[in-house]
Amino acid sequence: MRRILSLGLLFIFGLSTLVPFSIGFNVEKSFFVNDSINFSVYNIPENVMVNESGDCWINQSKMITVEIYSEPGNYPMNASILISGCGLNISIEERYAIDEGFWIEDGVYKIDLSPKQSGTITITVINMSYNLNASKDFSIKGLTGYAWTSEGKDKVIIFGRTEKIIFMINYGQYAHVHLTWVNKFWTDAVFINQTNGDNTQGNGMNGEFWFIIDEDDFIDSSGLIIIVGKAGGYYLWDLIEVLEPIHIPPPEIEGPNTGKPDISYEFSFVTNISEDVEVSYYIDWGDGEVTNWTQLLESGIPYVENHTWMTQGIYTLRAKARDGYNTESNWTEFKIKIPRTTTYQWYHWIFERFPLLERLLYLL
Repeated sequence: MRRILSLGLLFIFGLSTLVPFSIGFNVEKSFFVNDSINFSVYNIPENVMVNESGDCWINQSKMITVEIYSEPGNYPMNASILISGCGLNISIEERYAIDEGFWIEDGVYKIDLSPKQSGTITITVINMSYNLNASKDFSIKGLTGYAWTSEGKDKVIIFGRTEKIIFMINYGQYAHVHLTWVNKFWTDAVFINQTNGDNTQGNGMNGEFWFIIDEDDFIDSSGLIIIVGKAGGYYLWDLIEVLEPIHIPPPEIEGPNTGKPDISYEFSFVTNISEDVEVSYYIDWGDGEVTNWTQLLESGIPYVENHTWMTQGIYTLRAKARDGYNTESNWTEFKIKIPRTTTYQWYHWIFERFPLLERLLYLL
């Protein structure tokens, strides 16, 4: 009897490993992952998409569905997703997907996609637990190009500073270009500028379009500028970020208040800013010598330099800071007194009373 019972338990255990759900085991679906991974993508856009709403042209997006599953068996899997190409660089980590609103249920992700230009979008899914990955390519139709700014050649301008935006459209000498400002929440839009290219400098020659941006173009001090180009029924778009000006406090100066002629003294200059900003320093030593803008240093890290004053006097040392976008601080002043040395005073006292002695020494 005991032998029969043991055989029965072994039979039930073996059956449970083959059909886990039939006896109530709550086995995770990833348990069934074999040695491969696959995925399907639904509703992928075919073109760069733009909404021509009056003069405010704004890029459109499509909600795509990425469904990840094992193969064979088609059991749903979760994975990290990388999307690149056509101006996109999207990374969705599996462990954060639910919190960030991408992950609907096991193996199914909902993602907003808005290609900036024509080309190939590559979607890669990676399951780290089983060291599995797969990729698919999708072709997108549209124009090609990009935007940048005159200061720093980046995609950022500072509100209140006049700056030029350059928009390059490959083979777009006669393109139609629109600039629209949106606030940082994308809840408000304002038309800024538009042009029809005529193949002249700054308006289509070599595919370049120039736009001068100043504070009168915005109703708010921060947000984004959406630049859209259209030619032959196809689109290209890019973004320029508009930042509020950062207040750069004047640098703090540390060093001696007195010294002697022909002696080198060390001074430090530092500006502390709460934001992650790099700064450089301009120093006027008060004796006709200047240190032009130094290399950029992280805010809070002192710039140290030595200086020598050759003659006696009271010197006003001045310094100011500047960030990477050329926003400057006010001046900081620091006085240092370089008095006559004892030898210097005695030497001039003799010559003041015996001028012939000075002339005699000169002739010798």
